[in-house]
Amino acid sequence: MKFQRIKKKFLEEMSEFPSVSRACQKCDISRQSFYRWCKEDSNFKSSYEESLKRGVESINDLAESKLISKINNGELPAIKLWLENNKKEYRKPREKTPLLDSVIDDDQISSITVKIMDQQGREVELGKRKSTSD
Repeated sequence: MKFQRIKKKFLEEMSEFPSVSRACQKCDISRQSFYRWCKEDSNFKSSYEESLKRGVESINDLAESKLISKINNGELPAIKLWLENNKKEYRKPREKTPLLDSVIDDDQISSITVKIMDQQGREVELGKRKSTSD
């Protein structure tokens, strides 16, 4: 019964502030206990996912209200941020280069290729560094 109360408190904490570390600390449990509960209790895991979603939505609402307050105060960086993310004509053009080239087979990734490019756009091998004398 004690674990049910702790689990309930944990889920409430996650709904308010979506941080596993913080919720574990507030409930005086280890992260290992949390992960074990998720593994062993599918109902707890789905409740956790819902609480996490509510917590993220709550923080997003808070961030938006803070941003809107800054916009109301005439703070140019906030105005610029809002316009760049909410109006097409203010969006910055972004170079479309894929970070990962992947081969998909039956909805499963069969391989991933990662390419590292130097500042001149040349491919660099992993594990090798360009010397400062080059």
